[in-house]
Amino acid sequence: MIETVFASKRFRVEHEDTEIRGKKKTVERIVTSDAVLVVPFIDKDTLLLEKSFRPVIGKQIFEFPAGMMDKDGEDQKSTAIRELEEELGYKAANMDLLFEGYSSPGRITEKIYFFKATGLTETGKHLGDFEVIEPVKIKLEDALGMVKRNEIEDTHAIAALLFCSSFGGGSL
Repeated sequence: MIETVFASKRFRVEHEDTEIRGKKKTVERIVTSDAVLVVPFIDKDTLLLEKSFRPVIGKQIFEFPAGMMDKDGEDQKSTAIRELEEELGYKAANMDLLFEGYSSPGRITEKIYFFKATGLTETGKHLGDFEVIEPVKIKLEDALGMVKRNEIEDTHAIAALLFCSSFGGGSL
């Protein structure tokens, strides 16, 4: 039996009694919409990060445009297109799926779809009332140095950078 123990606009917390290898266990999970992350490439060696203030952790961090698939009728690619324009003010001629994976499968149902955006055209940002985002143009090599120095703390951004570095970056 699944019991919802908390619900908000963005997620709900569920308890489910289950049996694993003959032993009873209550599984707790956070159920939420899936999400996207966009790695915007200006050229094959240069990309756009964003420096965002995150109230939950109380500081600014480097990350990529990302967001929940929470608009009716939006698929992964449509959400990626919307988030890139809202947060950094760019449209992409090409929006290609790089990979997908679960955010934290031990506790949350969220799956993240990682996209590469190329052929960028500046259009202007459309930030939400409480979003504080500063675009940062950076070479892929320099961003990897930031990862090594622990200056990029967002694990999704780190995964995206390492993927792009390992499999060809902007020239995929």
